[in-house]
Amino acid sequence: MEAELEFRIALTSHNAAAMTAAVENGLGLALLTRESINPKTMRVVSSMFKGLAPTVKYGLYTSRKQSQTTKKLIHLLRQSVLSLSGRAVATV
Repeated sequence: MEAELEFRIALTSHNAAAMTAAVENGLGLALLTRESINPKTMRVVSSMFKGLAPTVKYGLYTSRKQSQTTKKLIHLLRQSVLSLSGRAVATV
């Protein structure tokens, strides 16, 4: 069952402080870490609202110059995420 709610994206930002300020000023809701939440001005929305927002995509970022340790960590993270999603592990 899909929720038929109209929504619009009011703000996109790579800055957690900007997203927090937008939520605190009533512009809507955001996907934030628990550490970003100010319990005096914000609240965690219950999982009962799952599926009402558009799909959120994440990226894994690193510098262009990578150490062997960083390369191994990227490989392990990629394997973990893909195995959780049931997809085959791609190599780069």
